[in-house]
Amino acid sequence: MDEENSPSDEIEEFSKDHSIFNREQSLPKRPRGILTHADREYFYGLREYAHAQSESNRKRDIRERVVNAFQDYIILYRLLGSEERANIFEEGLGEYYQNNAIPAMIAFLYLGLEQDSSRFAEFIEQGVLIGANAEQSNRSEGEATNVDVSIDIEYDPDLKKLQDKLRKNPNQLAPSEIGVLARAGLLDSEDLGQLRKPEKPDNLSPNIDLKIPFRDID
Repeated sequence: MDEENSPSDEIEEFSKDHSIFNREQSLPKRPRGILTHADREYFYGLREYAHAQSESNRKRDIRERVVNAFQDYIILYRLLGSEERANIFEEGLGEYYQNNAIPAMIAFLYLGLEQDSSRFAEFIEQGVLIGANAEQSNRSEGEATNVDVSIDIEYDPDLKKLQDKLRKNPNQLAPSEIGVLARAGLLDSEDLGQLRKPEKPDNLSPNIDLKIPFRDID
């Protein structure tokens, strides 16, 4: 793809902060895909509608095209020739858009499945297995019988939630959570004093006998 015609500025700049662009600036035009040029302007906040129904129609049209695009993949993977498929990835997308569009597509699928990692992994397994057996002439192995995909997501701690927990229930913080707050510099001397205080039960009568009677076993 010609670098001069590549709308990389559209992706890199508009995704940063739309507010730095005035309303008269136009998006670089490129051919229609799932989205039309008007759709892209709408998403970037460069097209507004005077009537709510017009905006609703725009959203409906986009939904219908996305749904039909998904259905078209059933046709593409089965019937599009390998040479044409290679042209799409090598000449059409190129390395830049392979590295950006494909992860974005995977993210869209993951969000569409409501971030259900197990279900998402199952679909990846099914898709890879189908693809592995779609063309076998260029390899020495026989039919693919199993694909194993494991998704393990590690999250950074939510510092705001830990701070709220520190203020409301400091004694419920786990040692690892206290360590996170300490490394982030979010613990002061007053906080440390609260963490050192033992939790006092407030629902016990001062006259209650906490001795546990034992029964003799013959």
